[in-house]
Amino acid sequence: MKLLPENVKVLYIASDCVEPYVEIIRMKDSRRRTSLCSSEDSEAEEPEQQEEGDDALLVLSKHSLLLDAHDLEQLAAQMPARTWGYPWQLAYSTAIHGSSLKTLYRNMAELDNPVLLIVRDMHKKVFGAFSTDPFRVSKHFYGTGETFLFSFNPDFQAYRWTGENSYFVSGNLESLQIGGGGDGFALWLDADLNHGASFSSPTFHNPPLSTQEDFIVQDLEFNMAEVPVTQSAQAEVPKSSSETADGYDKKCIFCKIVHNEMGTELLLCDEEISCFRDIKPAAPHHYLVVPTRHVGNCKSLSKEDVPLVKRMVEKGKEILQKNNVTDLSDVRFGFHWPPFCSVTHLHLHVLAPASQMGFMSRLFYRLNSYWFITAEQLIELLNSKEQTD
Repeated sequence: MKLLPENVKVLYIASDCVEPYVEIIRMKDSRRRTSLCSSEDSEAEEPEQQEEGDDALLVLSKHSLLLDAHDLEQLAAQMPARTWGYPWQLAYSTAIHGSSLKTLYRNMAELDNPVLLIVRDMHKKVFGAFSTDPFRVSKHFYGTGETFLFSFNPDFQAYRWTGENSYFVSGNLESLQIGGGGDGFALWLDADLNHGASFSSPTFHNPPLSTQEDFIVQDLEFNMAEVPVTQSAQAEVPKSSSETADGYDKKCIFCKIVHNEMGTELLLCDEEISCFRDIKPAAPHHYLVVPTRHVGNCKSLSKEDVPLVKRMVEKGKEILQKNNVTDLSDVRFGFHWPPFCSVTHLHLHVLAPASQMGFMSRLFYRLNSYWFITAEQLIELLNSKEQTD
């Protein structure tokens, strides 16, 4: 039997207003924990102050089917100190609650505590994420720089926020996404919590967490910390000041490409428009058409930019014709809407044939989604935006 560490105390707390419960705490300070009634009779005896520097402790209310004690010890060491010693309640498990993202959101509704996501794929690879905020439906990304990813099998690895963007967590009724800004999410789960995907992400500089980029979920657990709610500082992402007067941004990868600094083959390049192949094609023909001068993402455009967008589309068609693509009815022209664009330099995706795109590609370039907008929709939006101002 493993002895309880000296710096850990188990408190049995009972009062007239709540059911008796057990709390496991670490003795790192001399603060007194009170019951929910805040009555003097229910206060726990003040523990003696212990020396700091001991290992963190992660205590789950229910035995995890996915992590053992050593795994939990490694994981706890990466978590914010404010979560140490507090119990973690099982908020959702596919083994108990079935497979439904809606149920997950419902179980976390009206809660505001850190959460721990643990996934095991069909190849027995275990990985997941720590989030400072509970998962919920949101039109925008949320979370803080304390959010991180992790993986086991064979060795434990943690992937922390890089500061490159603040695409921590986002959710809708169709999927849950963690990490973004690249060619895919760092961790993505579908509405049935059955299929998922993991790609390298600038948010965390992580490799794919799963055995394969597309994976099937075998087991999944969500635990929530019973930490007193405190206001945590949101990560601030400084705005870039690297753009020069000549329309060249020294930090922009696309500016470097169109100025022949990256060795990328330019299929087209003039004073206004440039074109090159996407480094990770989502279709047999996948081209990026960009302004030669640095122009911000599609959200920053106005009606004055409509001719530019139209010219980008025409250049995309020209490239397709040069590559013997004549069926323009099976072509997708569009832009990722912020914050789902990996590079802030305006770029048009030209994909053909659209009918040959794979499952994940159809998701990332999905029509009528809030993260991808067609060129026609953007032009219509810019024209109407001017009229309503």
